[in-house]
Amino acid sequence: CEEAADVQGLLDGAAQRVIVDMLLANASLKIAFDQENPKRPDSASFKRYEAYKAATCGADVLAWGGSKSDVLHDYRKGFLR
Repeated sequence: CEEAADVQGLLDGAAQRVIVDMLLANASLKIAFDQENPKRPDSASFKRYEAYKAATCGADVLAWGGSKSDVLHDYRKGFLR
């Protein structure tokens, strides 16, 4: 993943599909997740978040077990910057 500017607010107002596609497909968009896991500890999403929370680009998220829906949810909830 290449270094780039934060994505916070970059895609506000864009269609959900556009947000997910841009964040996952564009290695030049640097991303960062909150390091404190906000998910329920007994959930499958908690385990996935633990696996991908150190990701710095979309390719990392997917390679480390995250999904498009995880990225969209985390972006909408503010867990992703």
